[in-house]
Amino acid sequence: AQINVSKPYDNASYVSETIPDYTVYSAGQTFIKTWTLKNDGNISWNENYTLAYYSENSFNAQPFNIPVAKEVKPGESYTFSVNLTAPDSSGYKRGYWRLKNPAVIWFGNKVWVIITVK
Repeated sequence: AQINVSKPYDNASYVSETIPDYTVYSAGQTFIKTWTLKNDGNISWNENYTLAYYSENSFNAQPFNIPVAKEVKPGESYTFSVNLTAPDSSGYKRGYWRLKNPAVIWFGNKVWVIITVK
């Protein structure tokens, strides 16, 4: 019998989030957005995996690393909490985030925050 060993790969899919799109914030107001993502790959995520700003508005946020000694195994989900700050200009503001692995390769679904700044 031949054993088929699949190649290691990273993947993530969206599960849920807090803060509905177009929630209203004042300019400069801080808030915490959380995204729950499922590990759909076949490699466990560790502290070298980061949810990071990907494009458009960064909301002055820092990347979120999985905590040291935490392992998110294939099939498990993890909730990322990111501290964000509403921009100073009014209107609709959107920023995309995505996971990257230790080799700094982006993977999985992009997630986003869209707010209305008054």
